[in-house]
Amino acid sequence: MIKDNSECRCCELKNALENISKVTGDNQGISVNKKNIEKIQKWHENISLISNKIEEIEKNIIPLIESNLKYSFNNTDLLLTSFFGPSSKNVFKEIKEQPEIAAQIPSSKNNIDYLNYLIKLSEIAQTLAWIGDGAIKSALMSDIMSDIDVCGIEKINAKLLHSRRKKYEKNSNLAIFCDEWKLYENIIEIKKTTTKKLDPIKGTLFESVIGSLYIDIMQNQISKENYDINEQILTLLKENTLEVI
Repeated sequence: MIKDNSECRCCELKNALENISKVTGDNQGISVNKKNIEKIQKWHENISLISNKIEEIEKNIIPLIESNLKYSFNNTDLLLTSFFGPSSKNVFKEIKEQPEIAAQIPSSKNNIDYLNYLIKLSEIAQTLAWIGDGAIKSALMSDIMSDIDVCGIEKINAKLLHSRRKKYEKNSNLAIFCDEWKLYENIIEIKKTTTKKLDPIKGTLFESVIGSLYIDIMQNQISKENYDINEQILTLLKENTLEVI
């Protein structure tokens, strides 16, 4: 496992939540009436739920992910971002729409606007999923093409190649990892989806985790000799996939 060399693996995300929680917990600076107090209390409760969920992920889920990936994240904020679902931004958007509350929330030492930062997390999670999807496709591409005679390109069947790749990367297979690593049950949502078709959501969540792995490797300039992400992805897929290529 690649060892973590950073002094602080998770800073801005928890700092942001703590600062906003303090403001919503004080109930200061807003006209006092029952409706406003109930609104602020609801914000405070939702922020506490998110903070508790993050603590659970840090304590039990990140070690599980790192063990399976054989990799120790330098930037756990990035990995935590993978868990933020679309509805998580709603509470922070509502707070931002209340100037008397938003004005009390300080920026970070790095001049990060905490509210905007938290509002964007679910969109960043989608970006990570796109990157993770690309990383999975890249790993599968290199593996599939290693068995193909590229000099006879005219004999290669594109539909067959697509079928071989899809057997690994389809959502029902990726959802296996989501279940084993307890990703979906720890997704950070204010309101979870009620759809019965969970495999696409689970597949995207797993891809987001792989995307955070890819970015962490790039940010820390970890060489292929020290950690081969393609090899690790292929090992995972071949050990756990429902169907074999």
